[in-house]
Amino acid sequence: MTTEQPGSSPPPGRRSDSASAESADVAAHPLRAVALDKQDTWLDAQIRTAQEQGLFDNLPGHGKPLSWDATDDLAGEHWLGNHMLKQAGFLPDWLEARKEIVAERPAAEAALAEYREQSRHLNAANPTDAAHLDRLVRRYVTLATALNTRIDTHNHRCPDGQQIPRMPEDATRRWG
Repeated sequence: MTTEQPGSSPPPGRRSDSASAESADVAAHPLRAVALDKQDTWLDAQIRTAQEQGLFDNLPGHGKPLSWDATDDLAGEHWLGNHMLKQAGFLPDWLEARKEIVAERPAAEAALAEYREQSRHLNAANPTDAAHLDRLVRRYVTLATALNTRIDTHNHRCPDGQQIPRMPEDATRRWG
């Protein structure tokens, strides 16, 4: 009986115990029963088997080139992943955040515009007017601060060149 050294290959014509276990595992699983060439990987064999069974035949866009639109340019090296997400009805988290920011930004801009309009007509020396202006300032700063938190998160996650400018939280001080 020949004893194999650790790390050495078995003698010609004889299989090691691990090779026997692998072949038993391959035979036990129908997808693994595909014979592997030296050039093929297990994944290549799985894909070929699925193709032969027609599992890819009725997929949307079968036989057509990938569509390319302007938003694919935004993703840089991640375009294929983003394309697949988009085809499945999903967006990358930074694009979802961008949609929310675009939806919320007009409220902050309107609050700033209201403050500016009211500050033209109200007398800041009058306590009632001053209190009203103070409420408008707090409303704008609250909206701008919350929006800037979302913008910072977006800008951290998005590809280069897709950053969104922050809202100026001190705009009321500069205006008044």
